Amino acid sequence: MRTAALFSYIAAACFLPSIALACSSDYGFLSHDRDIFVRVDGDFQYAAEGDRVQNFTGRSVVNIGGGRVAQRITRGEGCGTIEQLVLADCSTTEVVSFYGREDPKRDPNAPLIATNSVVRTEFIQPPYSPIAFTAESTIQDAIVMARSGDVRQNSRFLDQISRMRPNNRFDPFFGYAPFYPDLPGAS
Repeated sequence: MRTAALFSYIAAACFLPSIALACSSDYGFLSHDRDIFVRVDGDFQYAAEGDRVQNFTGRSVVNIGGGRVAQRITRGEGCGTIEQLVLADCSTTEVVSFYGREDPKRDPNAPLIATNSVVRTEFIQPPYSPIAFTAESTIQDAIVMARSGDVRQNSRFLDQISRMRPNNRFDPFFGYAPFYPDLPGAS
C-alpha cells in the first residue's frame, strides 16, 4: 500500500509539471522561423508575431459579395485555440477582426484540459450572436453588430501583422485580387 502511494507521489511530481509546461503558451512556440505557407485560396500556416511562432493559421478566404471577403484566423494558445473572424471591404480597403467565443453550452465549471479551451468564430454569428456580414454590410455595420452582441473586436489586429517577420507574415488583403481585381484593395 505504501509503495503504491509512494509511486503515485513520484509520478505526480515528475509528470504533472511537464504536462503543465506542455500546455503553457511558451513551450513549443519559440521561434523556429518557418516560412509561411499560403495556398491559392488564402489558406495559410506558420504565421508568426514578433520572434515567436504562435501557430497562426488561416482558412480559405470567402467571397461574401459586394466587394467584401472574410477569413477565419486561428492562433494556438498553449493547449487551446482562439479564432478570429476577419472581415475586409475591398473597395475601401478597411479590415476588422473579431474574437470568437467559447461554446455557450460548455459547462463553465468543467476543467480546462488540453484542447478543451476553444474560442470559435461560429459563436459570434447567428444564431448565437448578431454578426451577419453580407454583401450590403459595411465594416462599420459589422462593428455596430459586434458591439450590440458584446463581441470583442481585436483592435491590435493590423499591429500584430506588422510585427510579423516578412517570411512569416500573412496578408489580410489576400482575398481582394482573386475576387475583386479591379477594386483598390487588389493593387
